[in-house]
Amino acid sequence: MTPFTVGVSCDDVAECVGDHLDAPLTYDAATGQMGLELSQDAGNLLSVRPDGGLFVPTAGASAGLIAGQAIAITGSQGAGYTIAARISADAGNSLRLGTDGGLFVHVPPALQNVETFSFTNVTSFTRNITFTTPFAAPPHVTVNINSGAGPTARWGARAINVSTTGFTIFLFSGALGETGTWASVPVSWRATGL
Repeated sequence: MTPFTVGVSCDDVAECVGDHLDAPLTYDAATGQMGLELSQDAGNLLSVRPDGGLFVPTAGASAGLIAGQAIAITGSQGAGYTIAARISADAGNSLRLGTDGGLFVHVPPALQNVETFSFTNVTSFTRNITFTTPFAAPPHVTVNINSGAGPTARWGARAINVSTTGFTIFLFSGALGETGTWASVPVSWRATGL
């Protein structure tokens, strides 16, 4: 008995796979290329970068649609093919590959609060702040005096001794040797993880 030999080309496989793709994956039969269709919905920040990877900018940035290839196909006809999304290595990309193999947008953790300060006749003042949830690495901390009039007009504020578990609010007079008295002055802070 003579065995049958069946020949299957890459084009046949690509066309077969292409015919069974669901959105957002696409297949162009004319070129044999698989691609990714990006949503045109308002607010979508996902784009394809010139390096061909998927890109989501960090919060507050804007993104435009950039033509490119967002799918990597590796392997060979004999060994089989792997089709995967390529994640852009561009700086500022917040799209990540999760431990389960899925894509997710990384949002850095953030904590914030408003502290009220009262003191009498001092040139500087400090208060230790302990985070309710520790950060994986020391966060970026900003401090702001929420009032710029009266006794706070010539004072400054900054975060010092920042660690994963907390920091110190440092309030200081902007005039050398000038003391100040505050009564229930709000000072806000925000700690953002990296």
